[in-house]
Order: sequence, then C-alpha cells, then structure tokens
Amino acid sequence: MRRLVRRPSASELVVADMAIAALLVGLALSHALGRPQQAVALALMTGSVALRRLRPLLAFAILLAGWTWQLRTGSNWPTWSAGAALAAVLLATYSVGAHTRRLWGGVIVIAAAALVAGRSSHSGTLPVPAPLVPALLIGAVWIAGRAIRIRQLAAASWESHATRLEREQAAAEKAALERERTYIARELHDIVTHAVSLMVIQAGAARQVLDHPDRAAKAMLAVETSGRDALNELRRLLDLLANVEDRAPLTPRPGLTELTGLVERAVAAGLPITVTVRGTKRPLPAGLDLAAYRIIQEAITNSMKHSALTATTLSLDYRERELAIEVTDRGPAPSATGMNGSGHGLIGMRERAQIYGGRVDASSQSDRGYRVHVSLPLEPLP
Repeated sequence: MRRLVRRPSASELVVADMAIAALLVGLALSHALGRPQQAVALALMTGSVALRRLRPLLAFAILLAGWTWQLRTGSNWPTWSAGAALAAVLLATYSVGAHTRRLWGGVIVIAAAALVAGRSSHSGTLPVPAPLVPALLIGAVWIAGRAIRIRQLAAASWESHATRLEREQAAAEKAALERERTYIARELHDIVTHAVSLMVIQAGAARQVLDHPDRAAKAMLAVETSGRDALNELRRLLDLLANVEDRAPLTPRPGLTELTGLVERAVAAGLPITVTVRGTKRPLPAGLDLAAYRIIQEAITNSMKHSALTATTLSLDYRERELAIEVTDRGPAPSATGMNGSGHGLIGMRERAQIYGGRVDASSQSDRGYRVHVSLPLEPLP
C-alpha cells in the first residue's frame, strides 16, 4: 500500500529531538551561565527533551529532577530560561501521553507536574499562574498526546488491515488465474490429443489408398489440416506452462455448433435471449471454437445471475479478420443489484481471449444493464 507522503524514520525523529533539545538548552543557559546550580537545573530540564520519544517516562523524571533542584535554589529564572523550561515541560508531558502504553504513567506525570508547578507558582521561581492553571494545562497537553496516540494506533490498525486485504485479494486472483489456466490446459490437451489421433487415422488411410492418388491426396490434406491445428494448439498449451497434477477424465469439448443448446437451456431457466448472427459463418480452429463457446457461456451465466432475468441479446459478427461477440442485458446495473462477486468469471474470459490474441471489454452501460464485448482474431477470408 503506497503512501503519498513518506514518514520520517525513527532515527530521523531522534535526531530532530536532539536538535530541539540543543536549541532549548542553548536558550536556557544563555542567561544563566553565572549561576552554576541554576544552569545545571536548566540543562537537566531542557536536555531531557532528547529522550522524549525513546524513554518518555525517564525524560520526564529527569525534567522533574531538574525542576525540583531549581525549587531548592530559590532563585528566579530569566525570561528566556523560563520560556525554554516551560517548553520542555510541555513537550515532555505531551510525549508521555503520545509515546507510552500505560495509562498510570500519565496519571503519575500529571500529578507530579501539577504539584511541582504549584510549588513554582508559590515560590515565584518560574512565572506560572495560580496552581490550578498549570495543573489544567499539563492535563490538557497529556490528553492531547494520548488522543493522538489512540488515533495513530487506529490508523496503523486500519493500514495493516488494508494491506492484509490487498495481499489476500492478490493471492485469490493469482489462485483463480492458475486454476483457470490449468482448466484451459486440460481442454487444449483434449483438442491436441483428438487432432493427433485424427492424423494417425488419416495417415493410415492414406497409406492404404496409395494406388488411388485422389483419395490419398484427400487423406493427406486432412492430415495436414489436423497437424497444423494440433501444432497451433500445442504451442499455446506450452505457453501456459501449466503443471496439471490431477488430470480430469478426457471428455469431448463443445464449440459454437452447440450454441443453440446453450441458448435453449438459458431460455428454459427463464432468461429471454435474442440471438443475432451477422456475416458468413465459417469453421473455426478447435481451440478458438472452444474459447468462443466458453466465453459466451460465462457471459450468459453472468446475465442470469445479475440481470434479474431481463431481456438479453447475443450477437455474433463474423468479420473478415475477427469474430466479434457481444452479450448485453437490460437488467439493473451491477451496483444496483448488489453484485459483489469475486470477478473470477471475467478473469477466465479474458484469459481465454488472450491466448488467441483477443480481448474482452466488460462494463456497465450508461443507462441500464451490462455489456460484454469480445473480439477474437480470425484468419482472413481467402
């Protein structure tokens, strides 16, 4: 999951805290160099900021130690020194709320800081208002830090959840793709096996009719055609690089000649379909014929599931160099019907089309319904 803004690393944040601590120490000591005890107290208070992320409770303890030491000296602080010390108190208090897990730590910090601040207001060593005001201020700063910590934890949890969902979705899509490729490989295996078997039979027939050139030529032409189809399908099969371990029984696979039966079954299930065929029908290679049939089958299945059994049209256009297939229904758009499928059917259609250099476009129509358009390249007409 990509972030629009890069978050600073832990080491970069620590370096930033050290820089802030150095700045505060410099401001605090700029007017206290002639007072050794006051300088040590100020150095402890402001220098503790360097540890506010790594050890927030330890940093606050060091700050309180320096603050208490200053109270024992009984001397007043210059304005710049007091401002730096007050900034250190607020930063340390915020860090306890934002960077500690235990709630009791914050309670102790608020109580201790309020107590010391109250004593400072009585002694006049630090220019703070009445005792109740610093207690409320310190409590508000701690609550702000605590609220930001809760928000950061919630954001981190949501980010982790979103990242996990992305990984799971990617794994599911990959698994679906592998299953579809395996299934396609099985079907192509059947086609190649069938073509090679025909070649063997036709070659045997040609050998037996060598004394009749016309009959032999016809048989060898059939061998050539079957061999060319088998080589093409075998090439695509090898491209899949499928490792089929649990091979299903070999069964005949359908093609566009069985399209009438597919439509009749869908109509019997309640889906009204209008079929339109344009152009001149022609025989297709076995693998392409199977792919076209399966794509149409999946598109009709989607219409049956998501179109509320409204009017559906199936169009086949035999063009010179491609077969265009379009399945359109007039049902509600998928978002209106609560269509929340995994999309594996669309993955399968696209995978089948891509094997033969085709493409699948599926989208909701602007007015109503869903449209699947498929383009499968064909050999040009002679």
